[in-house]
Amino acid sequence: MEVRLNKRTIDETPYEGPHAIAAIRLLILTSCRSAEILTLRWSDVDFERRCLHLSDSKTRKRTVMLNTATLQVLAGIERFDDNPYVIVGAKPGSHRSSLQKAIARQERRGLSIRQLPRALSHRAAR
Repeated sequence: MEVRLNKRTIDETPYEGPHAIAAIRLLILTSCRSAEILTLRWSDVDFERRCLHLSDSKTRKRTVMLNTATLQVLAGIERFDDNPYVIVGAKPGSHRSSLQKAIARQERRGLSIRQLPRALSHRAAR
């Protein structure tokens, strides 16, 4: 799934694999906080009802409705039998701990996304 920002595409680089790029795309498409995306488990994803069930949200338990583009990003993420997380970490069974370096590298390519996840989450909360 192609996600464009400032007329540029968020793409994999030699440093960011498909899970990091999927996480950035999910941040943009869902307006979720980065911790919500990084700790998202496959059991929280409801493809049939087109939503995420977030129990570890910062403020409260909540449901996030998903559009077709977001569902396509989620469907394209590789699953691992031994890992419950959508965005897998380097260690078996773990989630990725941060997106700061991945976002910084995308910004060096000309994408302005450093403040985007925070701005989107505040806008969605209104």
